[in-house]
Amino acid sequence: MILPLRTLISNYLASNVQMTIATVTKDQPWAAVVFFAYDDALNLYFLSDQRTRHSREINNNSKVAVTINKEWSEPSLVRGIQIEGMAQVVVVNELPHAFATYIKRFPTTKDFIADIKVFMEKEFNTRIFKVTPSKIYLLDEVNLGSGKRKILYIAGTKEEDADLPS
Repeated sequence: MILPLRTLISNYLASNVQMTIATVTKDQPWAAVVFFAYDDALNLYFLSDQRTRHSREINNNSKVAVTINKEWSEPSLVRGIQIEGMAQVVVVNELPHAFATYIKRFPTTKDFIADIKVFMEKEFNTRIFKVTPSKIYLLDEVNLGSGKRKILYIAGTKEEDADLPS
């Protein structure tokens, strides 16, 4: 029996800690690997110095793409996620949730960021970013079969999944 698509996606996110985020400026793409946490709404959170290229590009163009994948031991059992969405620095009223979500996944973060108020200080350059997905593509040959992909459309409160060719 195949699990619901949202469950398959959540389980895959739980089994990975790094993602590649892609940004673009002036028709020049850029990709960076970051550690991420996620919440029940499938929003992704990552820490980054606001001076990095991907952070600066997000501030100029919030449209991003994300990939999450592991090295596969068997080529016939490929699994991965691709995401289209929007990224932004977490706004003040969302900081407690974002911070708690990140600390839950990476408890040692508290060793260098003891208080979320530090994020509001100008001299501290690290920020929490949030990726809000609009579409999540799941390639999962383990659970869906060879060459099978599904897509989860997230638009407001409406979600729908669909089969896609590989």
